[in-house]
Amino acid sequence: MSGTSKGKQNLVQKLSTQTKDGLKIENQRLCKILNDLKKKYKLTYEVIQLLDQEYEQSKDSMVLRYPQLKDMIRRATTDQVLQQAEMPKIPKHKGVKDLFHSTEGTTQVQQPVQSRSSSFLQTCKQFAGKSDDSSYEMKTVTRNLSDMHKKEIEDDNKNKEHMISVYENKFLRAHNRLTKLKQEFIASKEDLLPVRYNKLKEMIKTVTKDEKLKPE
Repeated sequence: MSGTSKGKQNLVQKLSTQTKDGLKIENQRLCKILNDLKKKYKLTYEVIQLLDQEYEQSKDSMVLRYPQLKDMIRRATTDQVLQQAEMPKIPKHKGVKDLFHSTEGTTQVQQPVQSRSSSFLQTCKQFAGKSDDSSYEMKTVTRNLSDMHKKEIEDDNKNKEHMISVYENKFLRAHNRLTKLKQEFIASKEDLLPVRYNKLKEMIKTVTKDEKLKPE
């Protein structure tokens, strides 16, 4: 983003948040963005959870474990999964009318998932105990912004902005982890079976044991 464009965006946001009403509108915008990010990231993290579960279950069948490790890595690193792990486009700042009458923000965040459904991702949903109809419905605390002081709304907005930044970093980390897993998997094809077998185990654990990938 150029300095001029960034300056204009900052000016628009500053003007829109000078009053309590502006802060309330911004709060609702940030809340919508954050909830959508959480929903989408949960899909990606469920892939990692399923990978971890399958890895632990494979310990019971040592003879078949090598092909199982290969299959679980392939499923967790398809182009579809990697695309889903990309940071979604955050909707730009909207005016009052657009904010309350447009669903563009939700569409931008959720569309990549809706248009690339697969049996593997469906398995992830089932693993998490969620159906398509009710999957990832976020239970948000409804706050009466009208009863809040301006400073309270400002603080809440800052907190939501921080959490959006946290999820941006989680998307980046998850995408990098899964991309590296795929790259290392391909590179390991040059290794002898005993060497590759141990490498595959370490590759998977590097992803599944990364505590920073857990949703907030």
